[in-house]
Amino acid sequence: MRRIIDPDRLSTLCQLLGSETMEHRFADAYRRELERLLRRRVSYILVVGMVFVLLFSFLDSYMAPVLSSEFLRYRLETFALGGLLLLANHLDRKGRFTHVICCAGYLLITLFIVLLVVRTGGVRSPYWVGLPVIIITYTAIAPLTPHQTMICGTMAAVFYVLGLFFFAPVPTDSLLILFNNLFFILCFIMIAAIQSCTENSAREREFILRMEEDAAAGELARQADLLEEEVTRRTSEQRASEERYRLLLEQIADDILLVDGKGDILHASPRFYRHMGAEAESGGRRSLLGFVAEQDRQRVRDDLLARLGRGESVAGFQLRLAAADGRQVDAEISGTLLTRNRQVLGLQLVIRDVSRRKLLEQELLRSLQMVKMTETATILALARLSEHRDITPGRHLERIREYCTVLARELARGRHFGEQVSDTYIYNLRQAVVLHDIGKVSIPDAILMKRGQLTAEEEEICRRHTINGGDVIKAMQAQGEGSGFLAMAKSIAYFHHERWDGTGYPQGLKGKEIPLSSRIMAVADSYESMTSCTLYREVYSHRQAVEAIVLGAGYQYDPVVVEAFVARQRDFDRIRREYSEEEGDLGRRAV
Repeated sequence: MRRIIDPDRLSTLCQLLGSETMEHRFADAYRRELERLLRRRVSYILVVGMVFVLLFSFLDSYMAPVLSSEFLRYRLETFALGGLLLLANHLDRKGRFTHVICCAGYLLITLFIVLLVVRTGGVRSPYWVGLPVIIITYTAIAPLTPHQTMICGTMAAVFYVLGLFFFAPVPTDSLLILFNNLFFILCFIMIAAIQSCTENSAREREFILRMEEDAAAGELARQADLLEEEVTRRTSEQRASEERYRLLLEQIADDILLVDGKGDILHASPRFYRHMGAEAESGGRRSLLGFVAEQDRQRVRDDLLARLGRGESVAGFQLRLAAADGRQVDAEISGTLLTRNRQVLGLQLVIRDVSRRKLLEQELLRSLQMVKMTETATILALARLSEHRDITPGRHLERIREYCTVLARELARGRHFGEQVSDTYIYNLRQAVVLHDIGKVSIPDAILMKRGQLTAEEEEICRRHTINGGDVIKAMQAQGEGSGFLAMAKSIAYFHHERWDGTGYPQGLKGKEIPLSSRIMAVADSYESMTSCTLYREVYSHRQAVEAIVLGAGYQYDPVVVEAFVARQRDFDRIRREYSEEEGDLGRRAV
């Protein structure tokens, strides 16, 4: 009975109730509940045992007629001892001896069955079946854990074996019967343990559910009290707010107007007239339209007054007001239909001067444009750094950028990447691709400019430009918040030499493991490499480059990106021609 509850479940319960320190208290509660349950069920166990002892006395006259009188005496003695245990359990109000009484009853009935077995032939006695009955009955009624069930069942089996060993030795030809009996006893022990495990888990779950219900009920009561306090507080605040409303209306920073459906002013805060530089009584300017700039008046009639008259709410309606001194004021109006007791009182308007905000928005826009210009200049400067370290054809970066843009726009139209390739994605791609070979600044000139075949070590140094470039951009990212394109630039720098079949470098990524931006770059960079002048091989024509890339689909390139390339190959040829220089370009080593 000492196992209380699964620690993980109890920890979850205590978190639900708000404190890890409550675990011990609820463990004690669960243990006390089990002890009360055991005390009630011990009485049932004793009563059932006593009934079985007397009920099966009729079996003695059939199974052992010679010993029936002796067995009746045993049964009456066992019944009397069981009655004493039942009385002791009844008198033990506090349950201090419940476990002792329960164990005593179990031992009493077990020893009684073993005595019958010994007196009726030992291992061949049919009375051994009483042991599984005792085990099943006891474990089914008593709230035992699987561990306790195994102990009780094993105890019965041990008493059975010891009784045979000391009082009814087993002949050699009866060993098989003994093993058969023990096998069935052990099977019943396992069945009882499984049943005990199931009941114990159900009991724990039921206890946790009850505790959760109690916790929820307590929380609901607490929330109800809080709600009542909140209602009382808000009612008081509402009453105070109503008292202050008129004063606050006069002090509010926005202008408040009440107009009718035609725009005539029924009431306006004094601040509105001061703001407009007009007197409250100013002839024709008693209408809202008299304060609206001429070019906005029709829009106010159709889009503001008409909508409010239909009961629609309007927010953020922007217009220009004409002040008395001739200046125009940028304003924003929010309005609603004001009613009381289903009677229309007018259209309530809240007018806010947004002139200052407009100026700040324009300043912010100019600042953002300057940031983007600086960002672009920085990108190009970094890209030019890598370009000047290589024997790169003139306007190489511009061509790469346009090739990637064409591919991205074609992919955006398709069904595979339409959602992923947004306008923002294309903008970041245009900014990022020019940094793809920034890692080449780490390659020594002797290797970069070398004619002929590179050694394995030199080839490895060249290949590391992808890692070096990606690390440089990663460091730029870590310096601050950075721009959204840097994450894409990092992926392109790292992975633009990966191959679709997984044989590329530096990581040997395969298929969709390669970022889409790097797959786009792989096709664009290959086309640029094939069609640019080089000292190391002949230049491909546009048609030859297209054929080579198509052959690489599914091996070197993403087949979907190649489809986009084929669909837009004429654009590639046009870009190649437009961005080519009049003088012959020197090529670069394709790494």
